[in-house]
Amino acid sequence: MQEAISITDSADLILKPDEAKRTSELLIDHLRHWQGLRQMSMDANVKRWRFRPKHHYIEHTALSLPRVRLNPRCTACFQDESFLGAIRQIAIRCNANNVLLRLFQRVLLNLGQRWHETRQSS
Repeated sequence: MQEAISITDSADLILKPDEAKRTSELLIDHLRHWQGLRQMSMDANVKRWRFRPKHHYIEHTALSLPRVRLNPRCTACFQDESFLGAIRQIAIRCNANNVLLRLFQRVLLNLGQRWHETRQSS
C-alpha cells in the first residue's frame, strides 16, 4: 500500500500507463493480504481485520485504474467521509426528538473550542 500511495502522490492527475498498472497491482495485492489477515483472525475466533466500506472502493478503483488512469489521490473524498463520521458520532448521542438542534449546537461548541485552543496556542 505504501508504494501505491508513493506512486500516486508523485504522479500527475492522469497516470502514465505503467504507473496505473503498477498501482492497480499493488492495490489488489493489498486487498488480498487484508483478506488473508481477516480469514486468519476469523479462524482464530478473533474479531480483527474486518472489511470496511473503503475495501470495496479500493477494489473498484484498482480494477478501473489501468483503463481510466485517473489518479485516485486527486479524486478521493476521504476528508468528507471523516467529517461525516465525526457528525455521526455527535448525532448518535442526541435524542431523536431534537437531534438536528442538538447536533448543530454541539458542532458549534466543538468548532468554538477548536478556535479557542488555536487562538491560545498561537
